[in-house]
Formats: sequence, C-alpha cells, structure tokens
Amino acid sequence: MRLEDILEKGYFPKELPPPFTTKQFSDHFKTMSNFKGMVGNSKTSIYSQFSIPKLSYFRTKVALINPYNFLVLAEIIKDNWAEIDTIFNGSSLTTSLPTINTYTYSTQKTFSEFREESLLQSLGKNTLLTTDISRFYSSVYTHSIPWAIHTKPVAKANNSNSLFGNAIDTAVRNCQDKQTNGIPIGPITSLIIAEILLCDIDKKLASSGSIIKGKRYIDDFMLFFNNSLEAEEFFKQLQSLLTDLQLEINSNKTKIEKMPFELDDVWISEISTFISSSYNLKQKNFLTKLYSKILGLVKQYPNKYIIKYLIVILEGIYIERASWDLFQTYLLNLTKLEPSILPNTLSIILSYYSKYSFPVNDIKDFYISLIEQHLEKGNHFEVTWSLWSLLELGVTIDVQTGNKILKSQDWCSKLILFHLEHMGLINGTLTQKSVEKTNINPNDLYDQKWLFIYESFQKGWLVTNSGTHPVMQDTFFKQLKDNNISFYDISERISRLDVDELESNNLLTFEIDNSIITDSLDSIKEKISNAENFNDIKEAYQDLLGSFENFIEDTNSEFSEHIQKLIDNKRDY
Repeated sequence: MRLEDILEKGYFPKELPPPFTTKQFSDHFKTMSNFKGMVGNSKTSIYSQFSIPKLSYFRTKVALINPYNFLVLAEIIKDNWAEIDTIFNGSSLTTSLPTINTYTYSTQKTFSEFREESLLQSLGKNTLLTTDISRFYSSVYTHSIPWAIHTKPVAKANNSNSLFGNAIDTAVRNCQDKQTNGIPIGPITSLIIAEILLCDIDKKLASSGSIIKGKRYIDDFMLFFNNSLEAEEFFKQLQSLLTDLQLEINSNKTKIEKMPFELDDVWISEISTFISSSYNLKQKNFLTKLYSKILGLVKQYPNKYIIKYLIVILEGIYIERASWDLFQTYLLNLTKLEPSILPNTLSIILSYYSKYSFPVNDIKDFYISLIEQHLEKGNHFEVTWSLWSLLELGVTIDVQTGNKILKSQDWCSKLILFHLEHMGLINGTLTQKSVEKTNINPNDLYDQKWLFIYESFQKGWLVTNSGTHPVMQDTFFKQLKDNNISFYDISERISRLDVDELESNNLLTFEIDNSIITDSLDSIKEKISNAENFNDIKEAYQDLLGSFENFIEDTNSEFSEHIQKLIDNKRDY
C-alpha cells in the first residue's frame, strides 16, 4: 500500500465536511523526509475527537490524529506491507480487507455483500451463528498487535521496535497519549490493525480442523453449522481466542438460530413494495404517503437505518417545483430525526436551489435550531454540518451564535465559523476571538486543538504575533506551514445532484403515451361496431382493461428496477 494513499485517502474521517482534507499533506510530505528528526520518535499527542450519530441515541467518536504521529504510523505500515498482506492472505473468512478507492478507502466488500457471500456458504447447513465483538475498536489492547503478528511468546521475549508489530504498537500508543486500551476509530490504519488481529483469529480457527462455512466482516461473524451443538462448540472456541486478545463477545448480538431465516429486513421489502405500488399518485400525495409510511416504520423498527435507506431513493427521484415546499418540510423533519443524513440533505437542497431559487429563511432557522440543540451536548457532526450548510447556502448567522460556538470545544466547527467570518457571513464582531488568542500555548499543537490552532494561524484567521506563535516555534508544524500544507481547503464544496438528468428520467411522472390511448380506443370502437351481442361488447372492454393493466405492470417493473439500482449503488445505508 502506497504511503501517499494512506495519507490522502485513509487519514481524516469520512464524516467531515468537504473542506477538511489531507491531499496537500499527501502531496508534499516528501519534502519533510527528515520529519522524525524534527520532533523525535517518542513524541506523543492526543487526537482530536469528532462525535458522530449512530442509531437511536448512540454515538461514535472518530479521530483526527496529529499529523506527525499519523505519518510515523503510516510509514511503519507502508514499510511492512508485504508481511501484513501475507497475514491478510491467511484468512478465508474475511470480506473486509482495506482497499483504496478513487476518493477514499473502504472494505473490499460492503456489509450487504458480506451477508450475501455468507449465505452462499449455507448450502446443506441447518444452523446459523451470528455474533460480533463488544466495543471492538475501543477494546483493542495495543500490545496484542505484536502478539497477532509475531505470536505472544516472541513478542514478549523481544519488546523492542525491531519487531514491526512492536513498532505499530508504539506508534498507535503515541497517537493517544501512550494509552494501551483502544485504537483510534476512523483512519485506514485502524482497519488494517483490526484485520491483522482478526485474520490471525480466522487462521487459528481454520487450523483447529473445523470446516468453517460463512464469512466475517470486520468484527461481525455470520457462520453456518449442521446443528446447534456444532455452533455452540465453535462459539466457545471463538470466545476463547478473543479472550486471549482481551476482547469480549457482544452477547446482545449473538444468536444461534435454525434455518431458514430472513436475510433482508422486512422493512426494506415494505418500502420497496410501497414505492412501486404508489408511484402513479400525484407527487404531493405520493410524498405525503411515503413520509407517513417512513415515520411508521421508524417507530416500528427504531434500531434500523430506515431514513438513511430512504435518502438514497430520494436522491434518485426528481422533485417537481410544485412539490418542493412540501418535500423540503418532510426532508428537514426526517433530517432532524436522523442527523446522519445532513450531508445528503445539503446536497439535495443545493441541487434544487440552483434550479428553483426558493427562499432559504426556513432552512436557515432549521440549521440554527440544530446548532442550538446539539452544541452543548458536544454533538460535533450536527453542529459542523449545520454550519457548513449555512456557509454553502451563503446565509448570514448571528454573532451571538458564533460566540457560543467559540466558547465550545468543537474545534472543527470553530474553523468553519472563521471561514464564515472570512466570507462576511457573520453579522457582527466575534468578541470571543480575543479569548482564543490569549489561550494559545505550544502544547496545543499536540493535543485535541492541533487542527484548529494550526489552520487558524495558517489561514491568518486568528492573528497573533507571528514570531511567538507555537506553529513558528515547533519544528514539524513550521515545516508544514513553510511548505504551504493545509488541512482545510476553502475552495471545496459538496457534490450536487444532476437535477436535469433526474428530470429527463423522471419515473414518478405518470404519463400514458397517446399512442396507447389512441390504439386502444380505435380497437374498442372497431370491436363494438362489429359486436353481435352484449358478450362481444363486454369482451372488448375487458381487452381494453387488459392492455392498460399490462402497461401499468411494465412501467411498474421499470420503476422497481430504477429504485433497486439506486439502492445497489449505495448499499451500506
């Protein structure tokens, strides 16, 4: 794996708004070839956390690791990639090996593809075991990394960094203030470490003599057996291997069940059936009924990604101007229920705004209310994306809101706030800025503030005496600035939908071709004129009804295929 790819596509969390980027870091890091000598191999830092929403009230904190420590870790992985790849190739269970795509990284298979591949292994089996690891990333014991790579006895006999497993262990701990419990969530390096640990477990399970049918996706297992006794025996073996790595099974997600079982969730079929059977309604009626259907399913299945599934479908449907105001209301209400779709919502709004030029007052009020609701809770994703949405819409915000954000510990939102100020989108003076200036100290570059401190100085947004600023006094960060490396690109914007293409392919506008009507009416006229009795007339009308039913069935099939394509393109909702 190329170091440039790790730095550009596997560093920052995918959940951040568009301006947060590591491309320049990837492009220019080679000019800092002596970066280890600048600070020293033992330099530690505390990564910045970014809280993102999950299902219900659960959240995950992804990591923005200090660039110095991430570069050290990434280089170790790159230098030892051949050995790591050998470990990966030793597993026949995994479907989640890391791969680099055009813009980011991903697992080799999606979660849905993992389930499908697992099912293909079920032939002739009667029992299904599903399980996963409790709080996997936050439970990894970093010293277990060299155990998995070199074996526990070898790693304990030689704890020097001459063993690259120990070097990875040290580098990970240096990313998190020497902590041995847990690894940062988000970067590709953590997926690589996860697969090192779990591919080793896969190999040990296979070497026990068991014929394993099924697959694994990171810490999720889906395995098939002849009977429940076999499944229970295998589960005990898996549990023992995980215990050796100081990991625990998630008992709430562990099930042993008889075949057959449902692979797809019932709610998915309900949504697909509803859309396919209702698309011929007037669009406003369709949207209202769809909105009501989704709210009902969310109440019925609170722990499913129903709204995220829906948003993929909505991105492929053309919304008529007459329906937009109603659609916008439903969209914002759904976004409030499921904030993880904030990026999708912004993309949809901006795409149609360029076509319809609707007023944005209600939209501004929506985003401001989200900021007020989530700022004090430390819900960074909602605040950051709301601010970014206001910026892309070119909407001015009140200085009172800005000062509240500056008082928070939300470092990403603070950067976007300064960007808003730079664009003249704050109606007043941010008095809290003077407090921020006085609070800067050299240690900030290696704690959770690092991105905010570096970028606000690099952009000239938080002006202090240049000579005494920590960036100019730190050898590594001064090199970043001297090479004009930025982690926040003010020119970046979210991608838009192609609304014109959606309009040209609009399958929700139910229009019958005139030729169908003309041909059908001509046919019935001829049959009626030649009718000899009532039964002949009845048969003519039944033929007409049949031709229309066939048309509706053909159109319904075409629409269903269109919806399924949208879902397949973004399957991991």
